[in-house]
Amino acid sequence: MTKSIFAIVVGLSLSACSNPQPENAAVPDKVSMEQESSIKLAEGVLVSTNDTVCGMSVGNEPNDTVTVDGKLFGFCSTGCKESFLAEHSVK
Repeated sequence: MTKSIFAIVVGLSLSACSNPQPENAAVPDKVSMEQESSIKLAEGVLVSTNDTVCGMSVGNEPNDTVTVDGKLFGFCSTGCKESFLAEHSVK
């Protein structure tokens, strides 16, 4: 009985593996992230040329900004900006 069950399991496994992928199956050629647009600012306008949350360099072209207490902070992404706002209780 055990040999019969084993034979059935092996047979099903082999038949499942031998089925070719359907020709119309969608397979992406490449994976990419959408790039957020950046804002070009004059040098020295931002508090720092690095994102204050993750430390990534934003130079004078951050993807997002926020002004807090008259200071302009630049961020690499909206997610980092939202983290900054939550951390500093700014709405």
